[in-house]
Amino acid sequence: MYIDTHTHFDMILERKLCDEQTLINKMTEAKVGFAVQVSTNTENLAWSKEFAVKYADKGICYTVGIHPSYENSADELMKLDFFLAETVSEKSPLLGIGECGLDYHYDDVSEIIQMNSFDFQIALAKKYDLPLIVHSREAWKDTCERIKNHQHFKGIMHCFSGGAEQAKEALDMGYYVSFAGNLTYKKAEIIQEAAKFIPLENLLLETDAPFLSPVPFRGKVNTPDLVTNTYEFIARLKGLDVDVVKEAVLNNFNRLRHNKYNG
Repeated sequence: MYIDTHTHFDMILERKLCDEQTLINKMTEAKVGFAVQVSTNTENLAWSKEFAVKYADKGICYTVGIHPSYENSADELMKLDFFLAETVSEKSPLLGIGECGLDYHYDDVSEIIQMNSFDFQIALAKKYDLPLIVHSREAWKDTCERIKNHQHFKGIMHCFSGGAEQAKEALDMGYYVSFAGNLTYKKAEIIQEAAKFIPLENLLLETDAPFLSPVPFRGKVNTPDLVTNTYEFIARLKGLDVDVVKEAVLNNFNRLRHNKYNG
């Protein structure tokens, strides 16, 4: 089976890019056995959980977290804390904390506020022994420093866009490295070098839908079923049969997925 370790069903549906049942049916037809609905702000925490519980039999999991580009005030962090405290007392398909991290590409949220939010969410992940789903854009050094400061070496570097040197740093911290559809782009040589470098036991794949559709669907709406194209691309890149990649990603995902809060 294929696995999409990072997607945003809520964004696809809110933008009316695809209807709910079609999304699920396309996953089933493409043999995508698991997909992770990733939270980005406190407004979609409850929806993410409800969606995952509704489609748990289809392999939908979810995360709870605040993206660095959203409101990261103390009030929002407290909302996240309270929601998580209630959630972990119930059995549900909870994968981890995130997506959270640092994004210096835009200046909508100050670096200090982002760092405070990231620190808070790393601490939550460490408290509950859950994987951290990390977003890092033009902030790699600070991202690694925050993780090392908290000594929480369990998680995913989502939508990895660095080179082999940064990939090695992620591996040294014990993190899985996840590649999205931009891996398949013609000018993505640096990311492709990183993908060659990453051993199978540290590899994950994702869509980050509705963004970053893989070739040959670049420029169109991305959906979880299209993750199959990224699997095929990285298999060719590494000179492997796609079934070998599928088995490795499944094993890696299962190691992350099995926690005491996951129903």
